Amino acid sequence: MTSDITETSDTSTASVSTAGPASAPRTQGFAFASLIFFVISLVLGGLAGVQLLVPDLFAGVEFLTYGKLLPIATDMFLYGWLTIGLAGALLYAVGDAGGIGIPRTLAARSTLGLLSLGVVVGSAGIAFGFNEGRQYLEYPLWADVFLLAGFVALAATIGRMTRRAPINAGPVRWYANAAAWWLVLAFAVGNIPGISGVAGAFQTSFYRASIIGLWLGAAAVGVVYYLIPRVAGRDAFTPTRLTVLGFWSLTFVWAFTAPSNLTYSPAPDWLETVGVIFSLGLLIPPLIIVSDLLVAMRSRWEDAAGRAGLSFIVLGSVLLTMWPVANLALAFRSSSGIVQFTDWVAGVEALALYGAFSAWLFAYYYVAGGDLFRGSAGRGLRRLHYAGTVLGLALWVGASLLAGLTTGWTWVATANEATVPAAGVGFANTLAGVEGFYVTRFVGFVVFLIAQLVFVLNLVTARGLVRDRHADTAPTDIDPELALEGGGPSRLPVVVVALFVAAATFVWLIPWAETAGTDATIRADANRSYAGDVADGRDIYVQEGCWYCHTQQVRPIVADVGLGPVSVVGDYVYETPVLFGVQRIGPDLMHAGARPPTDDVAWLADYLADPRSERSYSIMPSYDHLSDGELADLAAYIAGSK
Repeated sequence: MTSDITETSDTSTASVSTAGPASAPRTQGFAFASLIFFVISLVLGGLAGVQLLVPDLFAGVEFLTYGKLLPIATDMFLYGWLTIGLAGALLYAVGDAGGIGIPRTLAARSTLGLLSLGVVVGSAGIAFGFNEGRQYLEYPLWADVFLLAGFVALAATIGRMTRRAPINAGPVRWYANAAAWWLVLAFAVGNIPGISGVAGAFQTSFYRASIIGLWLGAAAVGVVYYLIPRVAGRDAFTPTRLTVLGFWSLTFVWAFTAPSNLTYSPAPDWLETVGVIFSLGLLIPPLIIVSDLLVAMRSRWEDAAGRAGLSFIVLGSVLLTMWPVANLALAFRSSSGIVQFTDWVAGVEALALYGAFSAWLFAYYYVAGGDLFRGSAGRGLRRLHYAGTVLGLALWVGASLLAGLTTGWTWVATANEATVPAAGVGFANTLAGVEGFYVTRFVGFVVFLIAQLVFVLNLVTARGLVRDRHADTAPTDIDPELALEGGGPSRLPVVVVALFVAAATFVWLIPWAETAGTDATIRADANRSYAGDVADGRDIYVQEGCWYCHTQQVRPIVADVGLGPVSVVGDYVYETPVLFGVQRIGPDLMHAGARPPTDDVAWLADYLADPRSERSYSIMPSYDHLSDGELADLAAYIAGSK
């Protein structure tokens, strides 16, 4: 086992007793790049979030609207911070656990450059209006090419390293190899262009589940299996039957949860049932994995208590077990009718991406910081980072979940009023109910942001840690009943591909085939050939990210009474991309052209240019950076949706 990190003081001196892992020098670039993207994405996310409180803050600035800043910040966080960070962590972990270095191949040398270029070019593409109108897939195809090439290079490099690594390298080999190839498969499938109608929604939802579970989830768990022996003073993680069960249950279940965000959509009813069943099943894998980690830490808590990274390993484990519970509320029809399209969705996303996976990446940087940065944060600064992260997430996620419940119940409680409760002037009730939660959420985000700035600045500048070997390198004490015979999963690459194909078939291809022959509705035929002003307006709608705040889907539930006819598959036959939407920060626009005053193009154009002159309660940003012609086109598209 290579050196570990132990704290000796909070002074500015450092002592190095051994050299770091052979993989450390070649993963330093991944660490620095991920931290740079981390800070930028959080700052941009903060600029987006403040606009929900002060909508006119960046009025007239084209690149600083909520609909552009949000996807730039989200995708940069996903691909820049988490993906590049976890890629470097896996390379480091496999190289250290296996006692090997990173090969000097073209793939290994080019991975970081390709990934970084893809994030930069993709973010610029969104800013200049080349986004695709799909969650987590906003980068234009010419940016996706760089990312996909980087993912293939990463998978090839990890595959070569895991073949060279000894069996006792442990489960990090399994997770790293599987996660890297799942990333390639998911990204390739998710970016197949030209898929129209609800099939496009199936494709996007499958990608969302795959990128979160099969890539981020599997990669982060693999890193934790590497970290546990280092903080516990063990030589290497000893796999158990729980380890294998956790691996297969996590990798088998997660991708099948894709339909959980399609509840009450025009998707087939049986697909929703699949989402519910597997969302229930997803409660189990985190418990198995956490139990396995607890076994590894048995009798070691006192020795590990002062070690860097342990607190974030525990935090990530807690949040990982909470995420499936919160996500289950989106899958069940009874609860989804309350929280779907509300801030609950944002809270669930933050719990996984900014919570569990980020916490484990923090742990990696603390444990490996001495090798990567030649220094790391001292005890006091680490505690400050931890406290700020926990407090920030508690305020941020808690306020989001409570805002979601409040919004959902507001829609249900006022559904029988004479005015439409979830559109027009009736939407003022929705905004009034969540205003306090929005303030609390933003405060939580600011606390979280400050904590991360402390983390980054001190990680790359501080001294005062010693890298040394633990005197005790005994293997983990395990129950003979849990002992694993053999080296773990066999024929892994074949099974990895088979599981992915099975998930894609059941939650994307079969539903696609079932809905492919659906006849177009009158609404779809009326909008079949978008032309002239309306076509240009739809392009602007996508470019400006309007669909992040407005849905185009009327559900067969009480909360949507008065919004118009319930949406069916035939309504979307000619739509590319399909604009189901994510949240209703503003009202649904599926039938906006059938309701006054949004049936009036002139009124809409004026409203888009200066929302608060028409409705003082509106939190929509001003689009006065658009020309008069562009405003008229956007208004024509919205008014034409009937």
